[in-house]
Amino acid sequence: MAECQFITHEIVRGDTLYRLAQKYRTTVPLILLANPGVDPYNLQVGTRLRICRGNQVVQRPSMDEMQMAGDLGKLWMQYSNWLKLYLESLSQSAARQREVAQRVEQAAGKIVDVFALFYPDAMVTKLRDAFVRQYTLSLLSLANAVNNRDTMAQEQFGERVEEYAEMVAALLSQYNRNYNKDDLEEKLEQSPEVAERIVLALRNGDSMAEFSGFEQLDDWAADLGVVLAEGLQKEFYREG
Repeated sequence: MAECQFITHEIVRGDTLYRLAQKYRTTVPLILLANPGVDPYNLQVGTRLRICRGNQVVQRPSMDEMQMAGDLGKLWMQYSNWLKLYLESLSQSAARQREVAQRVEQAAGKIVDVFALFYPDAMVTKLRDAFVRQYTLSLLSLANAVNNRDTMAQEQFGERVEEYAEMVAALLSQYNRNYNKDDLEEKLEQSPEVAERIVLALRNGDSMAEFSGFEQLDDWAADLGVVLAEGLQKEFYREG
């Protein structure tokens, strides 16, 4: 590995850790590691930072504050929409279910892609596994169990969704102190109950309950999108 070449950057008004990481091809965690006395929540104009120019760090596209918030909110709504289509597909062919399940998984992956712009690869890999491969797929399996009246599988996958909701919340709060673990966990644990209500409404032909459930799922996704975007804004877009 090439030896790190440090430069000195003096904070000016308008600087944020995220912008500096983009400018010097590095990451926010690496900047903080090299400057242990710096408070990321209170950057002081005139403070000098030691920053290692990144040669081995992959340059990722920059994203301004409004774009990040808008994109994250849009991606959560896409996730909600594909979840709804999956619930509707439970009365259709197995091929259709698999097709839509893949789209739900892809939508979940795109949400994680936003966090990949801010956090180290090791954290993103863990988040992708916990949210995409575990939480999301367990949620789909739960819905399938409800539709098949398999109470044992329903209980099993319900517990798995809660387990992975806790893992996702713990991981996000570990890397960003603006995220409250208990609050995130509670929000993520709301999806199984809403999904169950929608599946039962679809199975019983209750269009009013179906519409209400779809609204609740959209509200759930929109709420998570706002909370997660606000956490990134406070962590990475605070100006000096």
